[in-house]
Amino acid sequence: MSILCSILSHPLRIFIPAGLFYEQLSAVDETDENPEMTADRTRSPEPYGHGSSGPFPQARRRPARTGSTANRSSWFQSMSFEVLPNIPFWTKAKGRQREDDRKIQRKNHRQSPKGTLPTLPDIQQEEEETSRNTITCNRDDQSKRLFQDTLDLCSETDVINACRALNEKINDVALSLVDEWVETPSISRLRIRSGSSSGLGQTEAEYLRNATGQCLYNLIRSKRSLQPSSEVQNWVTDALQAVAAYELSVIISSTFCPGLSSQADVEMKETFENMLRSESLPAALRWRALTYTHSASNCKSENVKNFATKHVEDLACQFQSVFVLAGEKNSSVFMSRIQEVVAESEIIESAMRLSEILKTKLFSIFLDIHVVHPSTDFREDIMKVETNSTLDAVRARPVLCTLEIGLREVPPQDRSGRILLKTKVALAP
Repeated sequence: MSILCSILSHPLRIFIPAGLFYEQLSAVDETDENPEMTADRTRSPEPYGHGSSGPFPQARRRPARTGSTANRSSWFQSMSFEVLPNIPFWTKAKGRQREDDRKIQRKNHRQSPKGTLPTLPDIQQEEEETSRNTITCNRDDQSKRLFQDTLDLCSETDVINACRALNEKINDVALSLVDEWVETPSISRLRIRSGSSSGLGQTEAEYLRNATGQCLYNLIRSKRSLQPSSEVQNWVTDALQAVAAYELSVIISSTFCPGLSSQADVEMKETFENMLRSESLPAALRWRALTYTHSASNCKSENVKNFATKHVEDLACQFQSVFVLAGEKNSSVFMSRIQEVVAESEIIESAMRLSEILKTKLFSIFLDIHVVHPSTDFREDIMKVETNSTLDAVRARPVLCTLEIGLREVPPQDRSGRILLKTKVALAP
């Protein structure tokens, strides 16, 4: 008892709920009720405002009492009280229940299998995949539009002018060589006499027959002499132009891209031909342009230079075969000059430029050069010839050889192709 009294007499601040505090006061007042205090407790509460406690009642100090009642409540007078709001117990229970529910929810989420509930990394990964798919779809659409685009990077007139420039070089180099051949002194010519063997190997002779035709080949061989006539000069000039057109057609039509290896060039060309059969024309032409540009930019400059040098040597060698057929010996001074003349003319570089234009600038039309095979019947719609003969006489004569390259549209399956530049030919006598 003494311990309890010492604790209660200690000046502590005890927090007692308002309801419990008034219950204690009521129990104290049961034996001795003061009418004034009773009336005071039943008085209406003060309105809210300055000095009021709002909806919650405040503890009041009771006046000192006498007798047993004062003794029982005297220990309250020495203590100060702060009354907590009278919060219903069910409100606290609901708060505790919500907190317990959150704990259970967090526990279940941690124990749930991965992927059952989306986490932040999963959502970010899904958004990234969606973004990548969208970008891929946009790129696919752009690629489809690109490969179906028929916008040309140059006009047909530009292509025709480039082809005419190449034909001028063919004509110029042939005339230059024949003029130098005729002007060479007869002492240094060491010409082969008429009626002797051609002096050509089997490979060279076969090549000339294919390029110039058997008819022109026989005419030149039969008219060899120490001093060539003007007629022979014309035949040799025609043969040189035919050989040049034949050799340059290999660079323009038969080669996919200068500088590639032989195997790679063949594979690329076969792929393009397959695309022409299976894909739309713009798609095939776009693929060829992109592949050509990529291949040319990645080829070593030495490879492209070697490509041009090789074709200069090949063309010079074929020109030499024509002059050997006409009676010139390989050991003459003139024969050593042929390769130099061909290199200075830049005829190979001009053919490479035309090839690049045809393969990288046109997407609405498939153009290619046109060379007429010897002994073909003359056709006025695709060929032209410089002659004073009547049209009926021209139609009756076969083609001797090709003098200048033509330009035509490769016809699709549903229609015939257009002729942009007629092929110039020489007719058989």
